[in-house]
Amino acid sequence: MKINQNFWNKFYNSKNDLKIPKPSNFGIFFYKNFIKRNNEILEIGCGNGRDAFLFSKKTKKIIALDQSKKAIKINLLVSKKFKKKINFLNKDFAKIYKDKKLKFDILYARFFLHTINQKQENDLFKIIKYFKKKNSFLVGLEFRTNKDILIKKGKYINQNTRFTDHYRRFINVKSFLEKIKKNNFKVVYFKQGINLSKTKNENPNLCRLIFKV
Repeated sequence: MKINQNFWNKFYNSKNDLKIPKPSNFGIFFYKNFIKRNNEILEIGCGNGRDAFLFSKKTKKIIALDQSKKAIKINLLVSKKFKKKINFLNKDFAKIYKDKKLKFDILYARFFLHTINQKQENDLFKIIKYFKKKNSFLVGLEFRTNKDILIKKGKYINQNTRFTDHYRRFINVKSFLEKIKKNNFKVVYFKQGINLSKTKNENPNLCRLIFKV
């Protein structure tokens, strides 16, 4: 989404310290409990690479996508500086499935689902089915829900979508779980509420959802 691209390019334009950033709480949780050595991972919406850098300690291969050219440029410089084998790409996630050779063990996306519209969410489900290996495929998501306080702010777009300084679609968790069930995916971990990614400025209502395909 072009509007969000511009926002995040400006945001990352001030982040030039070339250090490996601290991983997210969800990234640490996912790394400890679900990532196995030599897993091959596709991360969508990697931002500053904070979780990709952590995951690279175990993974055999990791491709990390983000639409912010500035974020990817910095990630590549940090990756080179610290000799990390991570393939950071400035690429639209909905187009990557054209590469028929790619197969992964895990798809990971933190703070991504609420940045895309319904059509793009459908594209995400196509990618999940397309990239999975024969035996199993794990999907790890963390996203803002429609219980989040930010839904009361910004310009009203529709029932669950607002625009402040950038676009957000607050996810109806019940509907999303029904969609997972409809696709015959198996939920292996679920948690919703506050205190999952608390900062000095906010304490969002989030959903952590991990399911097998």
